[in-house]
Parts: sequence; C-alpha cells; structure tokens
Amino acid sequence: MKNMKNYKIVICLGLLFILSILSVNIASADMKLPYALAGNGMVSLYWETPINNDIYYTIYRQDFDSGSPTAADSIGFIMANELEYIDYEVENYQTYYYYITTVSNNKEKSRPIGPIVATPHNWIVYCTNLNSEGCCDKDLYLMEAQDLNDDGIGDNLISLTQTPDIDERDARISPDGTKIVFSGVVLEEEYNVEIFILYLLDQNYIVRLTTLPRSNEITPSWSLNSNELLICSNLISELNPEGDYEIFRCSSNEIVDQYSLWNLWTPLTANDYYDGNPYWSLHPDYPIIIFDSAREDTTSGFTLFRMNSDGTAQTPLLLNNNIDKRAITVSDITPILEIKKKQKSKDGETKEDIPYIYFCSNRDPFNKETTTRRFSLWKVNIFGERLESLPIDETLSGNTLGNMYPRILSGGELTLVSIFEEGDTEIIIATEEDWQWQTTRLTSSASGWHGGFGSLPVRFVPQKVIYNFDSSGWHIFTCPLELLDPNLITALEPIKNDYDIIKHWNSSKQKFDICTPEESGTDTCAFQQLEVGEFYFIHILNPTELVLNGQPPSMPITMQLHYGFNGIGWLCDDYPISNLIERIPDITTIQRWNTEEQKMEIYYNNLLPDEFGLLEYMQAYFISVASEQLWECNCETLQE
Repeated sequence: MKNMKNYKIVICLGLLFILSILSVNIASADMKLPYALAGNGMVSLYWETPINNDIYYTIYRQDFDSGSPTAADSIGFIMANELEYIDYEVENYQTYYYYITTVSNNKEKSRPIGPIVATPHNWIVYCTNLNSEGCCDKDLYLMEAQDLNDDGIGDNLISLTQTPDIDERDARISPDGTKIVFSGVVLEEEYNVEIFILYLLDQNYIVRLTTLPRSNEITPSWSLNSNELLICSNLISELNPEGDYEIFRCSSNEIVDQYSLWNLWTPLTANDYYDGNPYWSLHPDYPIIIFDSAREDTTSGFTLFRMNSDGTAQTPLLLNNNIDKRAITVSDITPILEIKKKQKSKDGETKEDIPYIYFCSNRDPFNKETTTRRFSLWKVNIFGERLESLPIDETLSGNTLGNMYPRILSGGELTLVSIFEEGDTEIIIATEEDWQWQTTRLTSSASGWHGGFGSLPVRFVPQKVIYNFDSSGWHIFTCPLELLDPNLITALEPIKNDYDIIKHWNSSKQKFDICTPEESGTDTCAFQQLEVGEFYFIHILNPTELVLNGQPPSMPITMQLHYGFNGIGWLCDDYPISNLIERIPDITTIQRWNTEEQKMEIYYNNLLPDEFGLLEYMQAYFISVASEQLWECNCETLQE
C-alpha cells in the first residue's frame, strides 16, 4: 500500500508538471515572434495582432545570446493591445538579442520567446567602384549618414566586399540591421544577374541565393520580419511567356536553382508588361507592396501600383492617361513608403497619419499634365491622393539635372541621389521640418563617388522605348538606353522569328558587322551586345515591335568620330542639322534611312530632302567627317 501511495504521488506530480507545460503553451500558443525594426539609436518591436487584452508582455534584452534570459535582463513591460515596444536605451552598431514572455491575469507566465535580433545603426549602403578598376566592378560599402569630413567622404566608411567577379548593385539593409541583400552581375557567367545576401553578424559572409542562368534577378526588397524578399525576375514560364520582368515573393533563407524555384517562390504578378522595383512596406499598419509598372491599359509609360502582400488587389495609384502625348511618356518609378507612426494631436488624442509614397518622375513640377526629360522627387499618399512635387533642388548649391533613387534611412530620413550639371552624382539626405526641406550632402565630387550611375546605391530605373517595325524590309535603329542585359541574344529574343539579319556599323573598320538569330551568342556573330548610341540595320521579315527596357545614359556621351562614315544614334530632343554642323568640324554629309523607299537620304551642301531638317530622337544617322576627332554630346546643354 505504501508503494501504491508513492505511485499516486508520482502520478499526481507528473500530471501537475504536464498541466504546467500546457499552461505555458496556452499562454504563448497564439503569439508570433515580433518584428524588429532597427533605427538610429533605437529598436522597435512590433506585433501583428494582440493575443488577449488580459495579457501583458515582459521584454528582455541581452548584449549576447545566452538562450535563457534572467530577471536582470528585463527592460520593461507593455499591455498586449499596444502592439509596439520601442527601446531607446541602445547604442548604434551594437547587436542586441530580445526575448518576450507573456503574463496573464492569473500570473501564468510563458516560456521566453526569441531571440529577436536587431542592430541599431545609421548606415547608408552603397554600390560603387571607389577602389576597383572600371565601371563594371562595383563593391559594397557602408557609410554613416552624417556630414562630410575633411576628405569629402562621410565618416566611418567601411568596405564590405572586394569581389572582382561580381558587379554589386541594388543593395538594401534588412529592417533588423543584421544583413544586406543585393543583386550582382556575375561577370564570368555571361553577365547573368543573381541575388546574394551578406550577413553582417557573420564576418560579412556572403551567400548566393539564386543560380538561374536563364534569367536576371534584380531589385530585391525586404519584408518587415527580415525573413522574406521580393525579387524582380524575367524568368520565362507558362505565366510569363514573353520573359518580361515580374515580381516574386520568397524566403531569404532558401537557396534556389532553376529546378527548385517553382516549389519555393510565389509569383505575385503575371502579365505581358514590365512590373518592377517592388518595395515591401515597413509600416506595420499598412502591410502592402508598392511597385512601378508599364501596363499599357493604365498608363502611357510607367506608373505606380499597390497590392496586398499575397499579390491580390493590384491597383494603380496614378492614372497617366491625361499626360500630354506630345511630350515623352511619363515615368513614375522607384517608389518607397515612408515609415510613419500614429501621432498624438494637441488635445492628447491619437490620430492616424496616412503614409506617403516617395518616388521619382519626369512630370513637370509646374504642370502635372506634361513631362520633361528631367527626373525630380514627388510624393503621393497610399491611396493615390495629394500628389505633389518636392522642392529639393531649391535647397542644393549647384545646378542639378535631376534627383533619383529615393530611400528611407533607419531614422526615417529620406536619402536620394542628385545629379549635378557637372556630371557628378552625389548622395543627399533630405529632412522636412515645419514644411521646410533641408538637405545635407554626404559626398562630394572629390570623393570618388561620382562619375556616372556606378557610384549610386544602384537600382534598375525602368524606362521603355518601342521601335515599331511596321513593314518587312530594312529598318534602322539605335539603342537609346543602357540596358540591364545588353546581350544581343537576350535583347532580340522576343523578335527572333521576325528578322533574319542585323548589322552594326563599325566606324573604325568602315564596314558592317553582321549577325543572324542563329549566330547570336556564338563566336560566329561579329558583335555580341546592343550598345548605347550605336547604329544598327535590321532586316525584318514580319511586322513586329522591339521593346527595350533600361535606364537613360549618363551625360555627357563622348563619341569617337573616324575619318569617313560614322554611325550614331541621336539620344537628345529633335535638333536642327544646321546647328550640329556648327558644333562638329569637317562634316561633309549626313545621311538617314528612308524605310518606305528603302534608300538613304543625304544632306549635302545645304540641299535638304523634304522634311529632313532635324535630327530626331531615337533615330540613327550616318555622319561623314574629314578628320579624326572626339565629340562630346550633352543633351542637357545642347540647346544653349
């Protein structure tokens, strides 16, 4: 009987132990791991939904991860329905490990949930060729977002990568501040573009996330929980037979190749048009995705869209059909969503502020229904209302040609790139206070950050041109954009069944280089890429359209003119031939192709064919000169 009593005691103790475990699980079963948003001198922890109003949270913080927080690590508590805890007692660039426990009214306490890792910082991540050779070998750098030092470079400049085989671009720091995602052109793999992640807490260890040789993956964007990504890819599939860029959602922890991708990635868009530059909202109250798109049913160029995080409810924010078609098509591009919180009004009540989307556009700030060739900064709220341009240029010293690539810093400030008339591209921080904008310049032309788009925190800026080859026969064209993938086989893949020969004028040899669709990508083809401003002849078999996506070339463009004939593409606004002759010495003839009559028309000795008085944008010409010379073309100053 005594042993039986002992057995009963053991059984009872066992039941109590099981019940205690169940009570812990019940107290924490509904709780998801909070998100960490690392700011400048602060860390914010967010919850998606409250567990129960009767439960409060206890927050623990450690400087190193012990796996089991103690009472000494407790830094505060909040009620569950508050959904946010902000820790201001932190130092930048120190990594912290947070744990959470839930406590109910009857004082049942859950086991610690965590760690939630965060590194507060004030970094800007750059892709630049500062210490590398050539424009196609950019590396990653971190720079503190503060004033210039005496060397013309921001303080605490840190080199992250030195990778001669990868041209880094599209870099973004994760919301928790622990890792950086970027796309990289793999130079040894026929310039294929893949996705990489650099882990700042693991001695800058780099993981290649994608190996997809038949497509390019660009412009990655982090989710609020720092565990998922949005990626733009031109992967050809049943959903995307034309191979235009579409948006995918994926885990940042799963390496994919062409065989595993469809089991691991979720397509969010699938149509016949470009969808790009996705940005996953870091605003906890608005878990949406914004992106730019070239869908022709809603816009004459590129416009902004929003959608839910699962790809549903895709809605245009700005309809551009009213834009004056006599100007160039409108491009509303590279959107970001500000990090904005609920604010208390003067009477103490909490009010909800609708966040704004910042983006770049070639709309005319003085007339929203027309466009210019110059990009400036704009904003609109997430419902497509209250569109306005921002007077950033008025605060900058020096003449600017445009502002591009907006980003939101960890502290909520806006950073962007200003392109100056001298050709410098410099990093600017802009802050708004009492409706007044102030700017701080983080780089100077002496710092080595300038010299074209290689110096920027680079993103693919989408702009589209369409050549309408409306008849069979020979057509002439040029490439007015810097293509993301300039390979001939990729650029002409959509029309490979509609042409049989393409020719490129080789001015140095005074002859045409020739290639066929079958030869593209092989050594038999005399040229392998479509280059900006070059002269191309293509023989069309069936009427078709050639669509080229890329970014405008940086100005000025230097052209080597050889004795004899030179093929050039005109990349500026329509311009009088007589003015060009005054700028280029020793011109003897200018020729253009008449597609309808399939013959060359010649401007010679002031004898003009009908309507041949202007050089037209996107057209290619033969220019004959009597001497070797360099000619510098700058579209922004050409009209002076």
